[in-house]
Amino acid sequence: MSIRLRLTLQYGGALFAAGLVQLALLQTFLEYNVVRFIFFGSRREPLPNRLDDFLEKFPIIEEFRGARLQERFAFVEETRDGMQQELLILSTIAVLVVGAVALLLGWWLAGRALAPIHQISALAGKISAGTLSQRIELAGPNDELRELADTFDLMLDRLQASFDSQRRFIANASHELRTPMAIERSIVEVELANPDASDDLVRVGEQILAVQKRSERLIDGLLTLAHSEEQVQMQSLDLAEVTNSGLAMLQPLVDASNLRVSCDLKVTEVSGNPTLLDRLVLNLIKNAVEYNKPDGWIEIRVFPIANQDCNGDGILTVENPGAVVDPADLAGLFEPFTRGQDRIGPGVGLGLSIAHAVAMAHGGSLQAEARPEGGLYLTVTIPFSAQQA
Repeated sequence: MSIRLRLTLQYGGALFAAGLVQLALLQTFLEYNVVRFIFFGSRREPLPNRLDDFLEKFPIIEEFRGARLQERFAFVEETRDGMQQELLILSTIAVLVVGAVALLLGWWLAGRALAPIHQISALAGKISAGTLSQRIELAGPNDELRELADTFDLMLDRLQASFDSQRRFIANASHELRTPMAIERSIVEVELANPDASDDLVRVGEQILAVQKRSERLIDGLLTLAHSEEQVQMQSLDLAEVTNSGLAMLQPLVDASNLRVSCDLKVTEVSGNPTLLDRLVLNLIKNAVEYNKPDGWIEIRVFPIANQDCNGDGILTVENPGAVVDPADLAGLFEPFTRGQDRIGPGVGLGLSIAHAVAMAHGGSLQAEARPEGGLYLTVTIPFSAQQA
């Protein structure tokens, strides 16, 4: 049972028990005080134990001796029993009604008492590296729940400071590395442009340039990964249009690999950042090209899907054949610099990591499924824009 239900049952059970105790005390009071007062005129003097004592106390009813007196006492006892039974029934009904009201009131009070916990839980569910700026800022009395919320806010402050420091380090390191690499590339290109350069120098220079390009892709990937985890500016855009544009940019690479591409792109309005979503699409298609089979194929689909809240998501799927991937290695594909078991290629191991980070920054997700025949089936989920919802 939930805490709210347990608290409600505890409140209601305690009130029911108190009502039963009150009912028992009321019956006892009626037996030894009220009935005595009604029929004998005093709540303090004890009931006469014998008929003679009663007659001596009240001589005015001397004529009730004999059968008439016995009938009078029978009437008194019958009346008393009837009053007690009627009061018991009415009191029981009252206890049940008050108990039912207490259960409803206890449910409402428990909900109010636990509302801060639901607020903390809801915020914890929405927290990610890009939403660490949110705080609970619980108002109200300075009680245990307020202390819990304040502690949670302090923890978020420390986490945000840590993530910000990490992102600044990655961005600064990447920027600092770009300058010497650009200088090195310029020197190599100048030497390669020299007509008197020897064949060995040209061969070594081309190898250095290849390494330079790979390093530049790595630095660009680190910068994108760092920026994708920040709070991004959203706007309404068509996911199908973004996907079609990305496919057009990579068409020369697709043609060079002799791959067949089939597309089913439906108009799907989503809320996103154009630059980051464009990078996500490029990384997924490029991943499908680089880790495909010779003369293979790529299937790309974009379509909207509604949910129970009358909102929904935009779905992008990319499927391609390739090497068999162990399902146990799927989660590791989204880790930086990880390309999975037996996955080789010219990449640096950041493509899917960046795509995953971009999807998370948009409040969506990226999931991977291993095809039994080999290759991957990737599914990206991006929430609908406010206009579409």
